[in-house]
Amino acid sequence: MQFSKMYDIENDFVVVDSVTQDIYLKSKIVRRLSNRNFGIGFNKLLLIEPPFYSNVDFHYRVFDKNGIEIRKYGNGILCFSIFVFIKKLVYKKNISVSINKWKIKLNINKKNLICVNMGKPQFYLSKDFLCKNEISHNIRRISLVKKIVYTGIVFLGNFHYVVIVNDINCFECLMKHLILKGDLVFLTNIDINVMQIMDTKNVILRVYEYNLGEIKGSEIGACASVSLGIQQGKLEKNVLVNLLHGTLKINWGGYDSPVFMLGTAIHVYDGFIDLKKWV
Repeated sequence: MQFSKMYDIENDFVVVDSVTQDIYLKSKIVRRLSNRNFGIGFNKLLLIEPPFYSNVDFHYRVFDKNGIEIRKYGNGILCFSIFVFIKKLVYKKNISVSINKWKIKLNINKKNLICVNMGKPQFYLSKDFLCKNEISHNIRRISLVKKIVYTGIVFLGNFHYVVIVNDINCFECLMKHLILKGDLVFLTNIDINVMQIMDTKNVILRVYEYNLGEIKGSEIGACASVSLGIQQGKLEKNVLVNLLHGTLKINWGGYDSPVFMLGTAIHVYDGFIDLKKWV
């Protein structure tokens, strides 16, 4: 099996092309390959497949290091985009791809920057998510930490609980309140995005992912958080998001418009491994 090692703002990936290779990976093989001492070593594996639909170019799937398929919107989209371009699996700049039940459109420019249409955000709060403090006008103030400015819930592929603060260093304290004291009722696949607004064009973002803890970054989390800031008039329509391991540019034109993300991924090396030894 030929593979490529890549990384983006969120994870290090092993990317496998099953368009030109006949590859089938069982969960136990993925787990063994993810081992950093005895395998290739990675946080996530991205498997690129032929399209399932007539109006898309590719389908891709993402697996965590335990061999479990991750069914989250847009996960690994930057690594996917750079891979199909540098491996010449596609020669056009505008690409459509499916992941799980979603379809995503993207464009690759001359500088290998990827512009991705991440879909339209939806904003609301609900008693199904929050169990303390009254809910009002889709935004509420909470008194858990004095440095919290606003909070809101955004649906963009999955649900995001966005907390706008005036000091990103309160992240750990905030997590103790929200996780340990039960101020948030979690449903499946809800992430907490903590965002500090530096000015109207720059933010700092840290992300706590459901069942995983803090992660290095989140492409979809950046889009959800910035769209909330723009909706509330705190940010301009073009924003630079600073994450733990890189930056993303987010653009949102407002109501009923899709969010656009601009970013890239890094190709580290190519490799080959004999899967027969791993069966």
